[in-house]
Amino acid sequence: MAVPLIVFVTNRPNETLLDPVYKKRWGIFYEGMRLDDKPSRFFQSISVLRYLLFGLILVFFYYIPLIQISGIFFCSVAYLVIMIFMRPFVTKKDFFLALLSELMTTLVTFFFLVLTLDENYNLVTVDTRVQIGWFIIVLIILVVLKSIALVVYPAVRGLMKLFASKQKQEESEEDSNAPTRKNDGELKTNVNP
Repeated sequence: MAVPLIVFVTNRPNETLLDPVYKKRWGIFYEGMRLDDKPSRFFQSISVLRYLLFGLILVFFYYIPLIQISGIFFCSVAYLVIMIFMRPFVTKKDFFLALLSELMTTLVTFFFLVLTLDENYNLVTVDTRVQIGWFIIVLIILVVLKSIALVVYPAVRGLMKLFASKQKQEESEEDSNAPTRKNDGELKTNVNP
């Protein structure tokens, strides 16, 4: 249901997409995406379709873990390739962060695939399985830390800017009040003699 809505909303002329009223209502579907490239507008639809495909694979192949993890791995690789060729994000920073996140997720999925293959075909030793398991744990911790950092850093930076602007505002108020008081004192002094 979300995919037709996203396609409907983003399949508009640039003038409509940049209109403030339209952007306020529907901008969440294309915010941060390149509007000059038609396929980039539909990148969110591709993302939603990928998650829908993940769900279908997990439900319909519930008793066949090898097919589950293989399907998810190949969907992740396809999504990564689409992201690299489309370059749908406006800023390089957003593209890099999305690419890093997808690379880490695809790498975790790859190692899960290796462990699943090993379960069926005994390809690696027990020590190698343990090392792969620890590597997966480290990658997942890195993904979580990266996600936390992406939430915390902008919040802290915003707070610092807020405090800096408040401090600047207070200093400017003090500076503007000081000359006024001095001039008031001079006027009183000049009026008395």
